[in-house]
Amino acid sequence: MTIELPLFAEPDVCARKHGGDAESRAAHRAGDKRADRQQVLDFIRARLGGATLDEVCVGLDREPNQISGRITELKRDGHLSWTGGRRTTRSGCSAKVYVAI
Repeated sequence: MTIELPLFAEPDVCARKHGGDAESRAAHRAGDKRADRQQVLDFIRARLGGATLDEVCVGLDREPNQISGRITELKRDGHLSWTGGRRTTRSGCSAKVYVAI
C-alpha cells in the first residue's frame, strides 16, 4: 500500500543538528525527499518485524546520512514508530527497530 506523502517544501528537520551549515541547507533543498521517504517507508513496511536505519541503508544501498533524515520525517509525520526493540548493526552497535504505522 502506498501512502501519498506531501509534495510541498518542508522545514529541515535536521536544522537543529547542523546549526545552519551552508552545505547541509543546500543538501536539504536538493533531491526528491518525497520519493526518498516513500522508498524508505515501503522498505520498512515490507520487512516483517520492521527495520533499523542500518538495515534500510543496506537494503536501499544508501548511506546513513541519506536515510536518517527521511526516517526522522516519517516519524514526525506519524508514518513510522519505534517498536521499543533493538537489533545489532553491522558494526555491532544497538539500533532502534522502526515499523510502519
